[in-house]
Amino acid sequence: MLTKLKTIDPSKVRRLEGKILDADNLDGICENCLFDIEYEAGPGLIKKLELKSYSQSTINNILFSTKFKNQFKAYLANANNMNSFEYIFNSKKVNDLNFIKSKFKELFQQDNYKIYDDINNVNPGLWNSLGINDIGDFAFMVDNLDQNLYKFIDILN
Repeated sequence: MLTKLKTIDPSKVRRLEGKILDADNLDGICENCLFDIEYEAGPGLIKKLELKSYSQSTINNILFSTKFKNQFKAYLANANNMNSFEYIFNSKKVNDLNFIKSKFKELFQQDNYKIYDDINNVNPGLWNSLGINDIGDFAFMVDNLDQNLYKFIDILN
């Protein structure tokens, strides 16, 4: 995953492995959640990267990992929009982007789309930035794998 780091201008890197600061808004769900890289992706755009070297079987189980879900919620609670962070998966471990998106879809759908309310209570601006006004809008975007919602997922070749 150092390949991704090599593509970033060193002068743009702000921090390596730092705390997701607004995570405390989630009532202790993820008090010590960390990001891997924070950098200036463009003028006025600070982006956090989460580098995952997960096998297909590990990705298949993210729905059952409290730690993974809480970290993901911390990213959402901290984001201005879906360009504020990126989950980058190692193509040597899994190279099917649709498979990864389908697992995040299941995560979004879990407990009747509960993640919508969890994030809406602390950061409604994130959903507003996507044109999501209610849980129905959210469910529609989730179920249809709307690119604007899932654009935070990438595979590093």
